[in-house]
Amino acid sequence: MPSAEWKWQSMTWAKRYLTKPRPRQKKRTDAMDEMGLPFEEVLARLKQFSSRDHHFDDGDIFGSMCTKPHDAAIKAHMMFLEANLGNRGLYPGTSDMENEVVEDVGTLLGMQRPKGQMLSGGTEANLLALWSAREFTGKNKVLLPQHAHFSFKKACRMLKMEAIEIPSSEKYVLDSKVLPGFLEDNVACVVAVAGITETGLCDPIDEIGRILEGTSIPFHVDAAFGGFVLPFIEHPPRFDFDIPKLTSMTVDPHKMGMGTIPGGILLYRDDSFLKGIRSHAPYLTQKSHYAITGTRGSAGVAAAFSAIKSLGCSGYRSIVRDCMDNTRHLCARAKVAGFPCAFEPLTNVVVLSMNEPEYVYKMLTDAGIFCSTSRNPKGLRIVVMPHVSRENIDALVSKIKEVVTCPP
Repeated sequence: MPSAEWKWQSMTWAKRYLTKPRPRQKKRTDAMDEMGLPFEEVLARLKQFSSRDHHFDDGDIFGSMCTKPHDAAIKAHMMFLEANLGNRGLYPGTSDMENEVVEDVGTLLGMQRPKGQMLSGGTEANLLALWSAREFTGKNKVLLPQHAHFSFKKACRMLKMEAIEIPSSEKYVLDSKVLPGFLEDNVACVVAVAGITETGLCDPIDEIGRILEGTSIPFHVDAAFGGFVLPFIEHPPRFDFDIPKLTSMTVDPHKMGMGTIPGGILLYRDDSFLKGIRSHAPYLTQKSHYAITGTRGSAGVAAAFSAIKSLGCSGYRSIVRDCMDNTRHLCARAKVAGFPCAFEPLTNVVVLSMNEPEYVYKMLTDAGIFCSTSRNPKGLRIVVMPHVSRENIDALVSKIKEVVTCPP
C-alpha cells in the first residue's frame, strides 16, 4: 500500500500541476533573426551547407539509383516552381504536360490508352497501388517478393494490410513455381519488381501474369528503376502492359528517366481502379483527388516532360548503352581484382562477391566512397548510373582491392 507521505506528495503534485493553469513560457527569440540578413550572407551559408553534401559530379556515389538530371530537366524544373497540381485548375499548362508524360511513358510500356498521374516518387505510387487494390477488392493480403522495396511494407503498415513474402528462386527473383500455393481468397494484390533495387534483376512478370489468369487479383509491378532501363536494353524481358493481367505500374523519371527529384509516375490500366481512393476537396479548383499529398510540387512534371522530349527513345537508348558498357567494364575489372560479379547483370546494377562485404562497405564509407550491400546474393552492390565514369570505376575497383587485401 502507498504510504500516507506518498499520497500527500502525489496530491500536492496533482494540485500544483493539474488544477492550476501553468504560466505561459516566454517565446524564444534567438531562433529566428528579427531582421533579415543580406542575401550575400544567406548565400554564403547555403554554400557552406552544400559543400558538406555529396554531389553526383564528385565521382564517389555508387549506390544511388538517382543521378544528375538532364540539363533540360533542370531548366524546366526552375520554370515551374510555382506549379501545384493539387489545385489543377490554376495550372492547365502543367496539367497538359502531365498528360503528355503519362501518354509517352505509358505508350513506351505497352499501354494502348495510357492512364496515370505523376507523384512524388515510387513510394507514393506503391502506396496508392496497394490502397487502390484494397478498396477495389475489399481484401487485405499482399503477396510480395522477398526483395520488394521497403515502401511496400511501410504501405502495408499504414493501410493495415498483411504483407506475405514469396521466396526467391536460385536466380534471385520471385520463385513463380511456389506462387500458386499462396493464392487464396483474401489476397488483395500480387506485387512483382522490374529492376530489383538490390540486384537490378527482373521478376518473371510474364509468368506471374499467366498464373494470375482466371483470377480477379490485381497485379502491380514496381518498375521505378527498370521502367526507363528495360525498354532500351538489347534483350528485354516481357514486363509491361502487354501482359493482360497487369493492373498498375510504378515508374520513376527521377531515376534513369533523367528527371529531377522528386518525380514518380503511377500508371493504371483502368480508371475504375482508383475510385476507392478518391478524396473530395470542395474548396479547390479540382474537386477529386487521387494522391497522398494535397499540395503537389509539380516542377518535376516539367522536368520529366523536358527530359523525355529532349532525349527521345534514341537518347535513352544511348544512355542505357553507355551505362551497360560501363557495367561490363566494372565486372571485368572486378573479376581480375578477385571479386567477380555474383550474377550476370541484366541492368546497370552489379553485386560483387566477396568475404565480409559489410566491412568493405564500412571502410569505403569511411573513405568517402558510397556503395551499399546486397542481402541476396550477399555482396557489395554498385549502381552504374550515368554520372559514373570509367575513371570512377577504375578508382573504385582499386580502392576495393586495397580494402579487401587489408582485412580487419
